[in-house]
Amino acid sequence: MPSRTVLLNTPLQLSAARDELLRRLTEDGVQRGLRVVRCPDVYHLPEDSPVWGGLRDAGAFAAVFGWVHPRPLRWVLHRHGIEVAQEKCHNLSTLASVEAASSLLPEAEAGKVGEAIEHGREVSERWYPVMDRSLCIDCGHCLQFCIFGVYSRDEEGHVYTAAPDNCKPGCPACARVCPAGAIVFPLCESDRAIAGAPGEHVVLDDAARRMYYDRTGARCPVCGLEGDVPGDSGGPTCPECGRPVPPAGPADAPVFAEIDALIDELDEMSGGL
Repeated sequence: MPSRTVLLNTPLQLSAARDELLRRLTEDGVQRGLRVVRCPDVYHLPEDSPVWGGLRDAGAFAAVFGWVHPRPLRWVLHRHGIEVAQEKCHNLSTLASVEAASSLLPEAEAGKVGEAIEHGREVSERWYPVMDRSLCIDCGHCLQFCIFGVYSRDEEGHVYTAAPDNCKPGCPACARVCPAGAIVFPLCESDRAIAGAPGEHVVLDDAARRMYYDRTGARCPVCGLEGDVPGDSGGPTCPECGRPVPPAGPADAPVFAEIDALIDELDEMSGGL
């Protein structure tokens, strides 16, 4: 049977307009026979908050309404054992009206009695990275790069945010060097890709890519080399990883000789023009 439970996040900064939006969504959901669970903004909800247990006990959610983009909202919930498909997560900040938000609620079902459940509203502002596990390759670059001890590896070798509140507020640097675009800072208003906006991912510049290969020693998909990235050698380097490109070996000589012969043959055919 499809879930009839909806989760509404109360934003940290609750204006009169936002409170009215949530009130009307709650009323509309209850009238449709839904179970409407309202809680503090899950991004700011402390790691040890008892509210997490209440949300896990609520069962599967048919829809989740928050104040950040759907991708980070989904993975914040995932971190705490709550699985919701990304298409069921909605950013109320981007919806133009109450009607637009209400249209995303499950349809009414005859004979169903709705209810509203509310968990406390008091939370403090937080800033920390959200890991998109569908993209993370567990390379460990963020772990090596971060100086605040935010990241660690679990027993299976997966990188995770072990100490999210160690993160320096306002710093999204690790997201800028993640080769997979798996790190999201939902409150980074200056960069939509870092904030996890739909269809946008961080693309590393040359310096960030070379830092990744140098720190991890990862094999380059372009030149095939691995290990440290040395400094400027004065010779040609791989455009992807920055490692020096080896000179052409003897195996390449017959190829070049064959090309030279073809060029000479074409010259003869054209009469030297």
